[in-house]
Amino acid sequence: SFNGIELHWLYRGLSPTNRVWIEYSPDNGLTWRTVTDAYSIDGAPFLWYSLEDPSPEALWRIGLVGSTNWWDVTPIPFIFRPRALVYYVNDGNPAGDVYTFGLGAATNRGYTADSPLPSIEAVLNRFVLAPGDEVRVDTGLYASSNGVVVTVLNSGNATNRVSFRGSTNWGAGGSTLVPTGGTNVAAFTLYGARYVDVSNFRLAGFSNGLAFVEAATRCTASDLDIQGSVAAGVQMARASIIRLDRVLVRESIGPAVTAGQS
Repeated sequence: SFNGIELHWLYRGLSPTNRVWIEYSPDNGLTWRTVTDAYSIDGAPFLWYSLEDPSPEALWRIGLVGSTNWWDVTPIPFIFRPRALVYYVNDGNPAGDVYTFGLGAATNRGYTADSPLPSIEAVLNRFVLAPGDEVRVDTGLYASSNGVVVTVLNSGNATNRVSFRGSTNWGAGGSTLVPTGGTNVAAFTLYGARYVDVSNFRLAGFSNGLAFVEAATRCTASDLDIQGSVAAGVQMARASIIRLDRVLVRESIGPAVTAGQS
């Protein structure tokens, strides 16, 4: 961090001449990195100038130099956010990938390119997106039973939008979402979401490719191939200021776009 981050601690029953070590974990305790190995126990706060990448599962711990009995760790992970977070999704096939360096798995971290999660839903179930965050979905085929639902809790703002970005490798098939167990859901439902961008996806066989509903506003969709929708390719219901750029709707039973109370 450019301005430094203050790390505070309390101690009792120890001499102020003691020294402490401080360590940081970017992955919920899987690995640890030294912040300082000999700092005055009475010198809090420690000003941490970090060059670490953002992490939604950060921890820090402190211990007494020369002792294995005196140490403590933050009780729950915190979000270390020197800049916006990028989350990664990949299927089980590396062919044509442009964002990731590993296969998607539910046990992966999801916020590094070498440890992607297997679906957008897995990202949203584990993390809450903040303004400026981006979910990058690599080349592949993704089956979804309930579609992707984005609410106001995962929204951006006027200066920092939230983005869901599929693969730009259309020649290798791009990022394709298909439904499982029926076609009565939208691929993406933006339910009251604000300042959210969806781009570079093929959405095939859902009831709607996109549904902007219940006060969704100032959202955009671009570079999408929506095909085989049972209802409207793009549905807007009680939504406002929605922008569509280069959105192809084809081979659908319903109309390309519907707008009700929008």
